[in-house]
Amino acid sequence: MIGKFLLEVAMKESSLVVAGEALDALFDVFADGKEAEKAAVQIKLLPALKEFQPVFKMRIRKEGKGQYSTDQLCVLDNVKMNLRRFIAYQETLGKTPT
Repeated sequence: MIGKFLLEVAMKESSLVVAGEALDALFDVFADGKEAEKAAVQIKLLPALKEFQPVFKMRIRKEGKGQYSTDQLCVLDNVKMNLRRFIAYQETLGKTPT
């Protein structure tokens, strides 16, 4: 349930900072463990993040410079990079036998 809530916040929140924090929390929740892997599959985390990634990147480019401080932009850039890495990590989980 927490994962589903965080995913919704990340995808629907109008504030990029809040969306970024929700993504960071998602990375922590689904970082490791069989239960996390099962839950990620149940809520279709990987397809949702793959779909959201270009939207998030575009929003950072369009909204970032005018609305957010340099520190916030650094955090958002870090979240963007972590999102790419987390998607790659989730993809490797799907390819390994369980």
